[in-house]
Amino acid sequence: MDYIVFLGTAGDVEVMARQQRASGGIILNLEKNQFHLDPGPSCLAAASAAGVSARETIAVLVSNATLLRSNDVNAAVSAMTLDGMDKHGVLLGSKSVIESEEAVLRSVYKRCVEGLVALSPGQKIGINEVTIYPVKTRSKDLDAVGWKLVTDKVVIGYPGDSAYYETMPADYEDCNVLVLNVKHPEGTKEEGHMNLEDAEMLIKKVKPKLALLTGFGSKLLKADLRDVARQLQRKTKVEITAVKDGQKVELRLKKK
Repeated sequence: MDYIVFLGTAGDVEVMARQQRASGGIILNLEKNQFHLDPGPSCLAAASAAGVSARETIAVLVSNATLLRSNDVNAAVSAMTLDGMDKHGVLLGSKSVIESEEAVLRSVYKRCVEGLVALSPGQKIGINEVTIYPVKTRSKDLDAVGWKLVTDKVVIGYPGDSAYYETMPADYEDCNVLVLNVKHPEGTKEEGHMNLEDAEMLIKKVKPKLALLTGFGSKLLKADLRDVARQLQRKTKVEITAVKDGQKVELRLKKK
């Protein structure tokens, strides 16, 4: 059974600093392949608490160079490879994570993996039974990417930290699962981030089978997130879950 485990649902530094929500990223287990997406602060502790073995990861995917999404990329690689003693696995990331002068991935950990690829929209890479596509974003990190992970059973879309943009629905139109970082409530706008209105618009146009909300900012956390999800479900006619730290979501879905 394919599944997703949320090691953290924090959407801003205030939430992380107060430890209102964790920030360890997302585990995807697809066709028995484990991927760690956006390993933020304390990702290994969050993985352990959720019963996830970091040693089972075969690829780490990092969408942007912000602290919340990339701070513990070196720790994730170290755990995956036993600090390079068991050199294996792949690290995929934006150019800002891997290639920039201030890249967060340290040189010593670049040598721990079998593959290291800085990806841009328009490219793709296959890892066992999973095809991974980087997708453009409208983000404060100009090199940031979103992700689509495709198997014979499921297409998962994760825009990462991105504002809504005109062609976003087309970029994710084949997804039957959307994982959305929704930082703000309705009426609050911020460059490079989505609010609930943006999420509603994207979900209505893509029409996935399931939408999972995460990446909550401090303002949105003041709301009853279960009620937020219920209201959004009524508006979109799509199954919606506002996820919690450590939550495991099984994917019992067929492709569109």
